[in-house]
Amino acid sequence: MNSTQTKITSHSHSAIYSKLSKAIPQNLLEELMSSSKRQRVYDPLTTLRLFLVQVFQRQSTKSALSFFNSQRIENGQRMVSMNNSNYCRARKKMDENILKEIALRCNDSHEFNMWNNRHVKLIDGTTMQMEDTKENQKEYPQNIRQKEGLGQPILRSLCVFSLATASLVDLEIASYSGKGNGEPSLLRKAMDRFNKRDILVMDRFFTSYFLHSELAKREIDFVVRARDKFAEGFFKKNRKEVTIMRKRSSKFKDMSKEDYKKYPKEQRVRLLKHISKKDGFRDKVIYLMTSLCS
Repeated sequence: MNSTQTKITSHSHSAIYSKLSKAIPQNLLEELMSSSKRQRVYDPLTTLRLFLVQVFQRQSTKSALSFFNSQRIENGQRMVSMNNSNYCRARKKMDENILKEIALRCNDSHEFNMWNNRHVKLIDGTTMQMEDTKENQKEYPQNIRQKEGLGQPILRSLCVFSLATASLVDLEIASYSGKGNGEPSLLRKAMDRFNKRDILVMDRFFTSYFLHSELAKREIDFVVRARDKFAEGFFKKNRKEVTIMRKRSSKFKDMSKEDYKKYPKEQRVRLLKHISKKDGFRDKVIYLMTSLCS
């Protein structure tokens, strides 16, 4: 690393380190600090600062500790050991619920770059493998198709990003396996935290008629990648869009007959056809379905 890169990295470290406590709401900051019962070198705020420096700069724990020591020397404090075991133990003790609240409360303002004065939110899910410990296996068990001892704990997450700011504005986590842990189920858990007139952009995991009806009740619009088998029959000749009345599905598992009847018999949606062209490749047809009907 040359001297210019070193200066940039050092400046970035310092910016993250100094501004974090100002970005965290005071009540969360107090809750974070109260989670440690005695005075430590690696108190929760210090640990969180170092962890963010480590993640954002893609540094090792040793590099994070080197930066920490440089900060301590500047402040007239004694250097800490470069043995990273104490820092790693402090990191494991951090309360994930407080970290989640901090992540969601520190995002940028929603008022910038709105689309027609509406907040567009991008929905996506993913899975992550975790450290293979008894605690993690209990809370986030491995794939049930794998034999015991051959797989790692798997966490499923549903992330909501703001198109205006690119920041994370909501998050749901669950174990990979189990009823109610799929991505549509996690979206339902987060649904009450959306605002009226929000627009959700989603993939083909979220094409459920019943899910779309629940969004409509809350005056939330959606744009979703439609399944080809459903959409292609509505397009003839050179048509690129069509508005249809989508019929309620006759299949309603996981709900009672009374709840099923509460959903509307049909919903108005708009289907769009887009042809993606790329030199050297076949044209790719993409179908979209949206509640934004002109």
